[in-house]
Amino acid sequence: MKRKKDIITDKCVENAIEWIDGDKYVYATITTKSLKKRIYQIAKINSLLEIVVENKDESILVKFPLKWIKINPGKGNKKEQDNDEEKPRKKRTLSPEHLAKMQAGRKKSNKERIILW
Repeated sequence: MKRKKDIITDKCVENAIEWIDGDKYVYATITTKSLKKRIYQIAKINSLLEIVVENKDESILVKFPLKWIKINPGKGNKKEQDNDEEKPRKKRTLSPEHLAKMQAGRKKSNKERIILW
């Protein structure tokens, strides 16, 4: 029979990254299968990624450079977008007078120009 402590650790799906200010390396505990697979692939290619320990609960402890961490919030997480969604967007239309001014002010192409010599 499993103890309560063993049952909890069997279902652990927590990933963690930790480092101390001033250090050049980061330690990460990974439990996600897809991420572990990717870590093993990178470890074969790059010597900067070191797999330190493979734990009994199938999680791994890895060490890699701090430079590799990138925080990318994505496009959908901006505060400004929340405000934009509330307001309906106005369609921009040009008045006939404005269109006439634009056409009068545009330069004529070579085909439209009359050359007098």
